[in-house]
Amino acid sequence: MKVFILCLLLWLPGLANSNDDLEALLEIDSVALATAGQHWTDGDNFEGQIVIFEVEGKFYRGAFKGEVTLGAHGLEAYDLSVTVLRKEVVEKLEQDGKLHIVRRGIDYGNIQIAKDKPLAVDNYLEIAPVRVYGTVGWSPSEKSQFEFLAEASLSVGYAHARSTDSSIESTDSFFVGQNYKFSLKHKRYGRLDFERGWDGKLAKYDPESSDSREAWVSLTYTYQLNQSSSVSISAEKRSFRFGPEYEKAKTYMIRYRRKL
Repeated sequence: MKVFILCLLLWLPGLANSNDDLEALLEIDSVALATAGQHWTDGDNFEGQIVIFEVEGKFYRGAFKGEVTLGAHGLEAYDLSVTVLRKEVVEKLEQDGKLHIVRRGIDYGNIQIAKDKPLAVDNYLEIAPVRVYGTVGWSPSEKSQFEFLAEASLSVGYAHARSTDSSIESTDSFFVGQNYKFSLKHKRYGRLDFERGWDGKLAKYDPESSDSREAWVSLTYTYQLNQSSSVSISAEKRSFRFGPEYEKAKTYMIRYRRKL
């Protein structure tokens, strides 16, 4: 509920003046290449090194993001998400020691398709008609090298998942998804992000509750090499559940990202 209220406060004012830059016909914003070590509870077949390719971009008034994971057994996972319409306001304001809105927005028509063999997900479909999000920032002073950021998002929709185990029934449910991220940013030494999210029928906080279907948590340090390139180190834990037990994944990753 706190996440929901924060999203509404960030989103409601000013969306009518959203940027026209989002209306590009087709534009790739960034590409990334990552190598990672992983450990999965779905068996020893998926332990070891993986390589991840990522691409992000926008088309007309929408946006997309794709990710492909390759391992010792070939294609281990993929994830494609498309947003049909995005209305966003970016307000990078200089506020001396004051809390200020960095950005706020609303997505219409979010569609995600995915496959994740290590988590026993043969195919996954998620349709979220609406997603609201926003980011607030705070700096001690105008000359400070530090900036604190807090981001939250809320989505509602329908999800279908089928297991790689034919003996397990598919799961279909309406969901409420919540995600938040806290960041400490230094102009010279980089950025540290802590991110937490979960999807569930009632969106309860506890990922072990009976109403939570999916949960994830990550810690990431990013160093900006120049205006267009960055390198990051992250640790991530994810879980997904078809029945009473969770399939869990731990990943330790080094990622290089370049803006185009």
